[in-house]
Amino acid sequence: MEHTNEHDETEKEETPKRSKRKTGIMVAGVVLIIVLILAIGIGWLYTGQLNDTKSKVFSNVPLPAAVVNTYLIPMTDVLHRYDIAKQVLGEDEADSQKNELYTQILERLIADAQSKAQANKI
Repeated sequence: MEHTNEHDETEKEETPKRSKRKTGIMVAGVVLIIVLILAIGIGWLYTGQLNDTKSKVFSNVPLPAAVVNTYLIPMTDVLHRYDIAKQVLGEDEADSQKNELYTQILERLIADAQSKAQANKI
């Protein structure tokens, strides 16, 4: 009978170790899934054409459109300037030149950020 007693005690000691290991694996799995979802979401945002859905996400989430030296250019700045261009050019013409306008706006903001970076060095 003593032999079964020792076996029961050994089994009781191993059970918490197993449950900690299972918990660790589950936590790692959940973290991995969250990281994958974020990576896929960010990849979707920064690739392809800028559409209304992406614009809404960029308007509500402070993500950068570009990074110049250590200066972040927020996507909200790009969207704000595009809205101004739509008012000046008219919605139909702005929509027909959407990609070109976004490119020009982003290039201008990058040039401004580079000028600021140069000015800060002086």
